[in-house]
Amino acid sequence: MTPEEIIASALDLSLSTSDGKTPESWNCALFFWTDQSRHFYFVSSCDSRHMKNISKNPEVSVAIFHSKARQGIQFKGTGKILNEYNEIQKAIYWGLIKRFPESKVTIAQKRLEYEQTNRKIVQIEVGKEGIFMNKRIPSDANGNPEFYVDVRVKVDIPKDIHLISYTKLSKI
Repeated sequence: MTPEEIIASALDLSLSTSDGKTPESWNCALFFWTDQSRHFYFVSSCDSRHMKNISKNPEVSVAIFHSKARQGIQFKGTGKILNEYNEIQKAIYWGLIKRFPESKVTIAQKRLEYEQTNRKIVQIEVGKEGIFMNKRIPSDANGNPEFYVDVRVKVDIPKDIHLISYTKLSKI
């Protein structure tokens, strides 16, 4: 699978955060979406541990995995809790209209729902190191597919990642 197919077919990402003061990290699975600038987004309760961590320390790590293909991508990034009206509108647009074009819910309805809860949208910007994918290589001299090693390979995600049909690829 390509990195684009992994992103488009997955509904959840694994997020790792830390408060920046202790060596302990916090991991959770979250529904996500992307935009045309390769940002990743999720919505979560302001009371959650990962949201409290991001407000203290925006450094995050993300993994997105396709279990059937046994492949995934990983990256470090920066989480930003969105508060500005235009940023929130843009995030809702990409999450609602682009990821779920068959949805009958309007941006205004989603915005109202969002404002009436204790939830915030977080935008994750991919770090300077970029995105990595696990690539399988045979670990024995005969190339036996039963024995392999995963190696991290840097990959590029095109700016038009948002054009991939999530609905179509979710069947992969």
